[in-house]
Amino acid sequence: TANTEEHTLTLDAVKQEVIPEPVKIESMYIVGDLTGGWPNDETNDWSMAKAMTKSADNENVWTLTLTDVAVEAQAYEYKAAANQKWGDYELPAEGNANFVFGTEEYPAGTYTLTFTANTEEHTLTLDAVKQEVIPEPVKIESMYIVGDLTGGWPNDETNDWSMAKAMTKSADNEHVWTLTLTDVQLEAQTYEYKAAANQKWGDYELPMDGNNQYVINEAGTYTLTFTANTEEHTLTLDAVKQSIIPEITKVELRGDWNWESAEGMTKVGENNTWTMTLDLSATDADQQFKLVINDNLWIGNGSNTVISAPEGWVEGLEDGDWNWVLKNSTTGYQTYTVTALWLPNENAAVNWALKFEGKDERVEGILAPKTADGQPAVVYNLQGVRISQPSKHGLYIVNGRKVKL
Repeated sequence: TANTEEHTLTLDAVKQEVIPEPVKIESMYIVGDLTGGWPNDETNDWSMAKAMTKSADNENVWTLTLTDVAVEAQAYEYKAAANQKWGDYELPAEGNANFVFGTEEYPAGTYTLTFTANTEEHTLTLDAVKQEVIPEPVKIESMYIVGDLTGGWPNDETNDWSMAKAMTKSADNEHVWTLTLTDVQLEAQTYEYKAAANQKWGDYELPMDGNNQYVINEAGTYTLTFTANTEEHTLTLDAVKQSIIPEITKVELRGDWNWESAEGMTKVGENNTWTMTLDLSATDADQQFKLVINDNLWIGNGSNTVISAPEGWVEGLEDGDWNWVLKNSTTGYQTYTVTALWLPNENAAVNWALKFEGKDERVEGILAPKTADGQPAVVYNLQGVRISQPSKHGLYIVNGRKVKL
């Protein structure tokens, strides 16, 4: 400013603020620990950057969603940058955003990550949702039982599964597999076992965690039946103690008709079943008896069990103190078919059963012959056996003479 009256010249200098032209955001990218790394400043390599998508409703909003992102328990840094280069526009403007996994709210695992950038509000947010990982269903081609009950466990180093026992798939239900093992010698202890699919670990196992346990309380020989259900995810074991079939060479019924010896019974089949016909036509009295095995083992019962043939099976006791009683006086039969059966019972004391079936009916109404003085006559059947009462019509020897009654 010049003043000719005051002869002065002055200068006022004011610094101007230069307002740059606004950056045009053509694109937005997420970079950092969650997207594969950071750009290489020397080579300007942005290949690891993940492109965001601009909202159709708001040009200032950009989003990016990533799925199946596996994270560890640690802090992750990330940043948004415009136009795939530093300097044009960044969020946050200084430093990097940070997200911590491994907390109670955000444990390590697999996540869906959603990044949102707002270039008007200058914000960058991250929403992390933990995914439930559903594995592809395993195709079960086969199932095997391994463990203490089948000869041991697979060798992980050599992948040796030779001791595994193959199960059989049910024809009626594709989810059910069974295995039956017989003649398994077991001690009184706890055994562990497991089922595995396809003869390898990892495809499918029952139980899914750990092993099943089974306690054998009594040593012996067992039949084991394993059942696996891959739909219900269950594995069960049924263990039945086997009885050892004795060597039986002779079976007799000895009783009031003859306690010293008797006609032996005849073996039927391979299951220690014996049978005979018992002729009691010579008497109508009740008969006590026992079953005798190999001439030295006497089978009776505990309380004089009464048998009123025909009826079902009755069990016997090894070395039972009492006899059986056949109610011969009231059954209405004079001969019987008798069947003896050895029972494969875990209780060795109860291991025989008997059944009496009436065969020939006793004839009622025949009076016993008497002599002239009213005394009972001496009567024999045609086999020479003395009888007290004829059991049916026919020829008999009465006081030395053949008589038809």
